[in-house]
Amino acid sequence: MGFQPGDQRVVIGARTFTLRLTLGALSHISSRLSAAGPHALADAMRRIGPEEARVLLDCLLMAQPSSPRAMSAQADIDSSVAQLSDADVLVFVPAICAVFEESFDARL
Repeated sequence: MGFQPGDQRVVIGARTFTLRLTLGALSHISSRLSAAGPHALADAMRRIGPEEARVLLDCLLMAQPSSPRAMSAQADIDSSVAQLSDADVLVFVPAICAVFEESFDARL
């Protein structure tokens, strides 16, 4: 799948990844942040710290595990995110916010 409206490119280490908000990513975000619904999810995202940013980054970077290549890509993503310090993960908050803002922008 190519670049889509709302996608954001980020560099982690020496690799470039795409952040994309999908229904699957949104479901994983809600589950991992223990958000019972849209209002609880919005509340969790308003108080974003390193732990929440790491969850969001990890979920938005999720590869679709439908092939061995995608599973290998997911392993690379997990490894890259796990190596980020709390300060480093917070650097990605503007890109994470842009994914949500642009994904829900009716003009796109």
